[in-house]
Amino acid sequence: MLYENEIKEMTAIYETMEYRLSDKLSDPKKLIEICDEGIRNPVVATNCIAELLEQLKHSDKVHSMICIDDYNYWLMPTGFPSFRYMNNKQLNGFIPPYDMALARLFVRFDGHFSRNGVKMLATSHHTQHNHMACPNELQFYEGYHQ
Repeated sequence: MLYENEIKEMTAIYETMEYRLSDKLSDPKKLIEICDEGIRNPVVATNCIAELLEQLKHSDKVHSMICIDDYNYWLMPTGFPSFRYMNNKQLNGFIPPYDMALARLFVRFDGHFSRNGVKMLATSHHTQHNHMACPNELQFYEGYHQ
């Protein structure tokens, strides 16, 4: 049984989270408008980044280069524990980075599908010992690895 003030608080939370980015920005003319909305409203910040990447991917006017450092860390479990991953021995109860929204956005942003863009990756192994990352684990498309 919930008290009235608890119901009001929960309703307010659901109302702030139950809208799309297009409800706030019906027709953005510039990419900076999407960025400004993400800064103004942290609830839709991840959606703004996704929309920005999508606009850059299909743009003929804007040249884009996405640079990602320490890409190999996106293949390792994060430091965030979750009971949902306790059965996976490789994850040992931690959330994989692919299940984190921002990491998934940049992993799925493929430079070779972009009209005027490229994605560059760099890896660092100074704190990892005996780490193996085969090309099929990096989610390359067929033809990019042997």
